[in-house]
Formats: sequence, structure tokens, C-alpha cells
Amino acid sequence: MIGPQNLNQSTALLDVASTSTSATNREDLSTTSISPIASQTTNPTVAPTTPANAATPRIVFEDNFERNQGWQTNFNNRDTATTGQWEIANPEATSLGGMSQQLENPVSGNNALVTQALAGNTVGQYDIDNGLTSTRSPEIILDDNTDFQLDLSYYFAHLSNANNDDFLRISVVGEQLTQIIFEQRGNNTDRAATWSTFTTDISSFAGETIALLVEAQDGGTASLVEAAIDAVSISGTWRDTQAPTPNLNTRDITAEGTNSYDFEVTYGDDSAIDISTIDTGDILVTGPNNYNQVATFVALDENANDEQNVRTATYRLSPPDASWNGRDNGLYSVFLAANQVSDVHGNRSDTTVSLGDFVVDLRSPVLSLGDLGAGVAARDNATGIGYLMYSEELVEVRFLAAGPAAGSASKLIAVQYVDGQWYYDNNDRLIAFTPRTTDRLLAELNFSDDTTTLLQSTDQTINGIAAGYADGDLRITPNVWNNARNQGEFGLSGTAITLFSSSSEVPGQLNFTAPIVFIDESSGTVDLTINRIGGSNGQVSVDYATTSVSAIAGEDYTAQSGTLIFNEGETAKTLSINIFDDTEGEANEAFVITLENPTGKASLGLVSTIVNINASDGGSDRGNPGDLLPDLRPIIDTSNDYQIDITEIPGQALLRLSTEVANVGDGPLELWGTSTTGVFQPVFQRIYSDQSNARDQLAGAFVNHPAHGHFHFEDFAVYNLRAIQADGSPGEIVASGGKTSFCLINIRHPFPQLTNAATISDGRGGEDCGFIQGIDVGYADLYNRELPNQWIDVTNVSDGDYWLEITTDPENNILETNETNNTDYLKITLDNPYLDAPNLPLI
Repeated sequence: MIGPQNLNQSTALLDVASTSTSATNREDLSTTSISPIASQTTNPTVAPTTPANAATPRIVFEDNFERNQGWQTNFNNRDTATTGQWEIANPEATSLGGMSQQLENPVSGNNALVTQALAGNTVGQYDIDNGLTSTRSPEIILDDNTDFQLDLSYYFAHLSNANNDDFLRISVVGEQLTQIIFEQRGNNTDRAATWSTFTTDISSFAGETIALLVEAQDGGTASLVEAAIDAVSISGTWRDTQAPTPNLNTRDITAEGTNSYDFEVTYGDDSAIDISTIDTGDILVTGPNNYNQVATFVALDENANDEQNVRTATYRLSPPDASWNGRDNGLYSVFLAANQVSDVHGNRSDTTVSLGDFVVDLRSPVLSLGDLGAGVAARDNATGIGYLMYSEELVEVRFLAAGPAAGSASKLIAVQYVDGQWYYDNNDRLIAFTPRTTDRLLAELNFSDDTTTLLQSTDQTINGIAAGYADGDLRITPNVWNNARNQGEFGLSGTAITLFSSSSEVPGQLNFTAPIVFIDESSGTVDLTINRIGGSNGQVSVDYATTSVSAIAGEDYTAQSGTLIFNEGETAKTLSINIFDDTEGEANEAFVITLENPTGKASLGLVSTIVNINASDGGSDRGNPGDLLPDLRPIIDTSNDYQIDITEIPGQALLRLSTEVANVGDGPLELWGTSTTGVFQPVFQRIYSDQSNARDQLAGAFVNHPAHGHFHFEDFAVYNLRAIQADGSPGEIVASGGKTSFCLINIRHPFPQLTNAATISDGRGGEDCGFIQGIDVGYADLYNRELPNQWIDVTNVSDGDYWLEITTDPENNILETNETNNTDYLKITLDNPYLDAPNLPLI
């Protein structure tokens, strides 16, 4: 017989004073004081690693007790048993009254973990006597993101003189708590020693270093108690929760005539790809001229399907027409559709994933300007900013329904972008058109100042139309027609322009990632990323500077200015700005960072971002006592200034209307932008108080309208036509003009008595349409019916009586004294092509 092995009699592996037990611990825990495994434990006995096939269960810890792997008895010196202590040994058979109390055959091998292996014939002889005996396993590391299962064999034997104070107990000692996972107690019946198996899930300890604590006790009156453990194992199955990672491999299309386009997407995963999920329907592609196509699956590579190999799928696109040509030029975006390609465990992206893009660039490098004729004719009363546009198709053919003036250039025409729509100028009016990918803007036309700016040496996109060229002999002379002076027209000379080739270096566009960033004042810093998109060739730079809005430089943040340099291939830069915390009770504060002066032919996109500092000291961003707030009241012009327009858009009837909005509140409406340049920028409302101070809060956005040459405050009004219900009240909407943007300025002064009574009547807005706008107390802004977007399309609306509804600030972006008077009504009779508008306001 192999004798018992000596177990190390020692204290805890780590001297941790506190005791942690789980809520599942049962009665009689007063005998159990367990030190948790400390999180800083090093040099574990068992250190599992994730195998190649992570889905296959792996053994993390295994012990059949053929040798001592580091079990420690009398843990923390708390054992009280005088005999029957735990030991690793070859047990001797013990029977009393023909009933086995200790088995001589372990589950595997020769040894087991037993309560004293020697055979005994009486109570107190080698069985557990006079209290508790315990032993603790070596430390075991459990990986994170893994499901773990504990398996073991055991027996717990006793005679009928046992009681409820006798037990066999197994616990898991974690870094934070100890959890009893098995317990069997004695009773007053005989229980024979019989090997049984026990299995339990211990996944809640994933990511921790644990130990197993085995305890047995002869408590209360003396009784014969024996116990043993064998074949202990912990197995782990890694939890795969990651969807496959797609990567796009495309090339630009630079040769005409092909009737298809193949590209590849590789899928990688930490397990393996379910190739049955790769098929047509995986990939979506969008592009110019409403191109929207599901790519056709063509082929899959022959790589082994496991976690070591990516799988590459080939997909195919068809051109919009029979073959790819110059009309298809533009940027095409590629997306992995939601819930498509998965791994073998069923993980897949539940949202659409952007994979990247490719370019169709089939431009001829040289464009002939065509027959320049007498020049380009435009309306004599045109104002704002327009452009000279090149059209591949002859303009008199393309715009046949309402063509340009006789004698005009064959391929050049004046265009303007107004309220989100492109229009061409036929020398009589603006007519909406849909741009093509072959269109190109060659010069900026300033109708107000009678000046022109060639877009030579630029390569950009302006509101969806390609703009600029590399070189050429185009010349433009304002107020000239057929070589003679003529107000409003443009004389032309030249033969051709040269475009940037598809191989030309593209420097890219510089953008902030978001127009507004919110940060707590206790954060210490704010990090702002400037991305370089659409290309990264060559070195480019851009200047940046902070500007205070309501935050104070030096008190709330650190002012910064400088130049960012992007080297070849570099696509992102980060600015870190210090934020100061204070204890003053104040509202949220803000400052702006602006980009300007790009070099290296880089262009600017989102040129500014607002940093809104969230105060943590009790301030308010809503109305405060003493605030002098505006109150916006729409006033429908009652001078019969409404009419049906059937000339602007052929085949459509437009109900044109004038709108007037007055400020009848206690203080001025004053809106501040954040930059004098750029297309889009956040807006702050400046709120004055009767304490002669002011604060700012976010209130919407300014958008630069090139055709107007100034900023508009977005979503300032909405126009609806409503049915009249039986009781005379407004019913359902039958037509809508949508949300309209305004340049806010003082036009009329209908309420001078309010101006005279106001504590602060005049703000810094109301003078022009720059980046500070507004309406002073007692003043009103008037938008005449002739202006763009001052209409509702009533083409398909039946004749009859309706309520005309006008609402200002429909999103409640502006803080006012009264938010309930923002809508006004006028009853009208629709009788195309004329409109009767009696003064019948609904109060």
C-alpha cells in the first residue's frame, strides 16, 4: 500500500483580512472564514490559453490526486478536527456492519483526496472527529469571455449517529467573493460510501483567479463521518460574440466600355465563417443619380474554412446603362447589409456596415467649351451668388422646354443653388433642374457685385456638382453680350479647359467629426478630431483657432491657435484643449474652434465645432428669473398678397404667400453663428437679463445659401394647408410647404410701443444676414411671396375652402416667453388659377 502523502500545513496563500461569502451560503457559516483570491495574484499554478479551435471545450484544471499539485490543508489555521484530516493517499477500505464507509478504489489511479486514508473500526479512529478539516486547491486562472464547468467525483458516508452539523462542502473562492457550489449534510440514517459525480457551471467567475475549498466536519455529538474527492476537472468553452470583420478591396473605374465591375470583400473571424451565408444580398452599393444596387455574388476562394484563414468573396455590379461611361462618374459607397454574413456560431452584424467606396472617373481630360455664341444671358435683377456651368449635352436641347436666350453659348449656362435645389437661369426666371455627373462648375458669378471668379486650379464639389479645373483659356466679362455692353449678361472667350486626370493627386477635405461636442467641466480636457477625407495625397495644412461664445478663455478653457500639418497619407489629427472646473453656479458655456486657410489644394468641409461645457455646479439652460426673452408671433399678411403661380415650375400650381414674424416679447431675438465662413454651423441664442448680463445656449443651425450670399437660420417656419372640419376648426394637412429657412432681420416696425417699453429692445442682430442675426423687440421680419420656398404645391389639391397655417420655430429651438402663440391661421378659398384671401384669422 502506498502511504499517505504529507500535505503542506500552512496559512493562506495571501494574507487578506476580509471575508467574502456569497448570498447563497447556507447555515453554520460561523465555522467558515475564507480569504478571497487577491486580484494581484501572480505565478498561478495553472495558466490556460485560448487554443486554436476556441469553440472546443478545453481542460483548464485537472487533478486525479496521483501527486500533490499544491493543495493546502488547515487553511488559515482554522481546522479543529483531531483525526480524519484531508490527505492525498491510497485509501484503505473501511466497513462497519457490512456497510462501506471508506472505499479502497478511487475513481482513477491509485490515490484520492480522502479524510485520512487508514482503515478504522470505531468512531474516532481515522474518521473525522471533533470538528472541521479543510483543504484548498492551487490557484486556477479562468479566462474572460469563457463558460466554465466543474466536474468531480465524491462520496460522503456516515452512520445513523450523524446529525445536521456533519457535512461535506465544496466552495469556489474568487477574487471578490466565495460561493458554496456543493454541500451535503448528515442525518440519522446510515449512508454508505458510493462514488457519485457532481457537475456545475462556474462561469460567473470568468476572468478571475480562483481556488477550490473542500471542507468536511464532524459536528455536534461524536459520529462516524468519512469523505473523499477524486477526478476533479474544470473545462472552459470560449464565448464567441464577435461578428465577422469585412474588408473591401476595390479599384476605381477609369476605362469606358466595360459592362460589369467586380470587387472583393474579405471576411475574417476569430472562429470560422459560415460560408452558406455568403451570397447575393450581402452587399449594397449606392452612387450618383440614385444608383442603388444589390451586388451579385460571383465566387468564393478555396481557403480552408477555419479561424486561421479569411474568406474572400467576389461580387459583381452592373452599370446604370449598358456600359460604364462618363455619365456614371462619381463616388460609389459600398455597404455590408445588416444580418447577412455570419460566423459558425451565428454572430453577424445587426446593422448596416460601411465598407468604403470607389470612384468612377471617366472624364475626358480636355473639355471643349463649344460655341460661345454671344455669351451667357441671365436675369438683369439677379442677385447673390451663381455659377457658370458646363453641360456635356447642348443646353438648348437639354433645357428645351424653357431654353436659354437665343444666341447663348451652346454648352455653358448660368445656374444658382437656392434652398437645397439647383436652378438654371434662362434670362427670364430660374427653373429647377437635376444635375448630372458630367456637369461641372467653371466659375463663380456674383450677380450683386457684377464680379466673377474662375475656379481654375481647384477640384471640388459644390452642392453635388463637380467644380473646378486644372487649366484653360476661359475668360468671362460681366455685363457684356455679343461684344457690347449689356447689363446682367456675361461675355465669353476661350476654347477649352483641362481637367485634373484620374491619376492626379487628391489632397482631400478637412472636417471636424461633429458640429457640437458636449463635455463635462470636470473632465479636464476635450479631444477634437479633424479628419482628412476623400484623399490623402501630399502634405496639406490648415489653421485653427478657438473663439469664445459664452465660455471665457483662461477661466473656462485654454485658448489655442496654430497650424495642423497632415503629411502624405495622414488622415486624422487630434486637438486637446484644457477645460477648467469651477464652483460657481452657472449655466452651460461654450466656445468654438474654427478651421481656415487650407493649403496643398485641400478643401474644407465642416469648418467649425462647438464645445458645450456642461456645468456641474447648479446652473440652468432654461428660462431663469429675470431673463428678457423674445416672443415670436407669426402674422399672415392680410393684404390679399397671395396668388397661384403656374409659371415657375411647368405643370405645377404653387400657392405663393408672404410671411411676417414679429417679436412681441421682453427682449431681442439675437442669434450667433460661430464662423463667418463655411456651409453649416451651430447657432446660439443670446439671452439678456434684467441684471445687465447675458448668456448663450444652443438654438439650431445656420446654413450658408450661396444663391443668397448669406446664412439662413434653419427650420424657422413651416407652411401647411389644412382641411376645414365640420365645426370650422383646422383638420388634416392636405398640402405642406415643408420647413423653411430664414435670414432674420428687422424689416418692419409694427409695434413701436413695445420697443419703447422694453428694458433691452435692441440686440446685435437685425442689421444684416451675417453670422449674427435676429429680430429686435417690436420689429418684424417679412418674407415676400416672390422669394424661394415661399410656396405650397397645391397642384393636386381640389378647389374649396382651407385653413392656411403658418408656424414659427416648429422645433422650439428658440427660448421664448410664450411658446403657445407660434401658429396663426387664415381661411382661404382655393380656385385655380386665382386665389381669394379674405381677412378671416382664426384666434
